[in-house]
Amino acid sequence: AARLQRLRLLGGRVPTRTGEGDLVLRATYARALADSTRMASDLRAEMLSQGLLLGGPLPETKRVAHRDTADLVCAAPSLRIGTRAPNPFYAHLFSAYELSERLPELDLPDLETQVARWRPWAEPLESSTIRFGLTPHHTYRHAASAIHEHLASRRLPTAASWDAVRLRHDAARLQQMRTWLSSSPAATIHGHTDAELRELWNLVCGYESLFLTLDGA
Repeated sequence: AARLQRLRLLGGRVPTRTGEGDLVLRATYARALADSTRMASDLRAEMLSQGLLLGGPLPETKRVAHRDTADLVCAAPSLRIGTRAPNPFYAHLFSAYELSERLPELDLPDLETQVARWRPWAEPLESSTIRFGLTPHHTYRHAASAIHEHLASRRLPTAASWDAVRLRHDAARLQQMRTWLSSSPAATIHGHTDAELRELWNLVCGYESLFLTLDGA
């Protein structure tokens, strides 16, 4: 509250959410924003022209035109065959780690710099002690070397579905899921395919690993 009051009285700088410098806010503008219902029309027009209000002419964007990202979105959760394949449970994390490689035209900084930029937004979300987090930053803190090793390795072939892969110790893990399902009065073991049981095993048991070993069918 004190900071906002100082901003209204003296103006100041407000950090942008993109991290590309600060927004200089004059005290006149700050007071006008605090009571926008009484803002004079000429002041509104002036603030619109400077991009301080929604609407009006847009400033020239610095974003680089890049390819359609549909292929990236579709490929992210795909199953990859091989030793130390990315766990599809954490597809959103690997999408972030691999973005620079998949879309080089974005000219993103190295991963360490990206992680530093994520930190202010990630830390408030994940204060609990969990092994792998919701955000790329939290997981990177625990598995940086493994992630860099993954990025440096050759790209693994992909599979279309859980039908096309086998877990390590596949038969034992399928039976583990059948037993687990039969122990729950609310569950039924009828109608579950092997592919569904593999995916279920990954959700129930495989989440503890950032990487899996998946063999081709």
